[in-house]
Amino acid sequence: MAGSDPMVFVMREVFDGKPVLTVYHESDGDWQYLTEGQATQENCQIVHQSHVYEVDSSLRELASMPMGTWAVRHTPGAPWIFGEDTDEENS
Repeated sequence: MAGSDPMVFVMREVFDGKPVLTVYHESDGDWQYLTEGQATQENCQIVHQSHVYEVDSSLRELASMPMGTWAVRHTPGAPWIFGEDTDEENS
């Protein structure tokens, strides 16, 4: 079933060991997994969400985030801070 393992945006450096520090579940249903750097077309790729979970299984705890929300943490293992995306232009 395609919905159980959606395609997501992820910064390539996650697969080189950099931690995911920001997660967006956009209002259109898309997911983004970002490190501390600036996301660009050149340093991001689209993969199945399960590949992101293979790198950091703790990200599974965010799977129930509602659409239109984000989560950020300052370091790996730190608590997540959650918020809603109120800027429709970024959605």
